[in-house]
Amino acid sequence: MQNLGRGGMPDPQPAGPRTDAPRERLAWWYALTAPPLPPPTASAQQRDQVRRARLASVILLGLFAVLVPAIPVALADFPTLLITLLVFVTSVVCVFLNRSGQTNTVGYLLT
Repeated sequence: MQNLGRGGMPDPQPAGPRTDAPRERLAWWYALTAPPLPPPTASAQQRDQVRRARLASVILLGLFAVLVPAIPVALADFPTLLITLLVFVTSVVCVFLNRSGQTNTVGYLLT
């Protein structure tokens, strides 16, 4: 039987850590595109580098989510296709740079 609170409504569930947090949903993407997590004893600079690389990784995922569906649409116009493919290739290069820890270079290329 449910615990009923005031007004006959069920009590809300206790707040606790969620197991389906967004970072866990993106673990597969981080494994492909971001450097590994630093050890718990890592310096603040190392932790910040990984945090920035993960942010760049999420931005790249969003960019791919827009670019991939745009390629068939861009087939109708050659200049649009050329620019779309150029941005796509640059994004793929950024994935490899981000994985190797070159986060500042990724930022420069994406702006």
